[in-house]
Amino acid sequence: MKKIIFLLPFVFCIPQINAGQLEVDLGIGSSYDVTTTRTWAGIPVGDGEAKLTGSDLRFIYSSDQTISYGLRLANHEGEDTKGLSGGGAYKISISETSPFVKYSFPFSGEGATVIEGFGIGGLNLATMKVSHTLLSENSASTTGLMLEGGIFAGMKSNDMTFGGGIILPLDSYKASYEWDFYGYPLEYEATVKKNLSIFLIFKTEI
Repeated sequence: MKKIIFLLPFVFCIPQINAGQLEVDLGIGSSYDVTTTRTWAGIPVGDGEAKLTGSDLRFIYSSDQTISYGLRLANHEGEDTKGLSGGGAYKISISETSPFVKYSFPFSGEGATVIEGFGIGGLNLATMKVSHTLLSENSASTTGLMLEGGIFAGMKSNDMTFGGGIILPLDSYKASYEWDFYGYPLEYEATVKKNLSIFLIFKTEI
């Protein structure tokens, strides 16, 4: 329900959809790096790390060559096992919904070859869930800025364009969790850093 409320202003800001361009971006090998700290009863009990992998899908509409509006849906998961024995692991999963605005600046738009740079800014509505072999699942939600830059190169044929893009995320975020473990608080803090991503990008005139 909270995500719907956040998305409403974005929806009403989108101009009436007439003739324009629809773009679909599919992330290839999308991944995040997570570093963690663990504290039990106020005493540090080790640091951890995890590699999260998953999906990144984006839908983008534009009515001109410069400004476009998009919605990003992403899910990533992995395990933090560093320094843990007996098969123990902190399981981490992140789901994100991100409405954004994309500003594009073409380097080459004539003929069949299309090369353009772009910047993206918007909201990142994320929910991160963490569980452990001995602990119940705990979740935390955060809202932050989505900031990215990238470049696209593709081939145009009639009303369709297909190619690849490289996107460098500039945003990151943290989340904290706490459990009662044998009568003492077990605290777990995770810092998420997004990695450079490669995308397959398909555009079509509508």
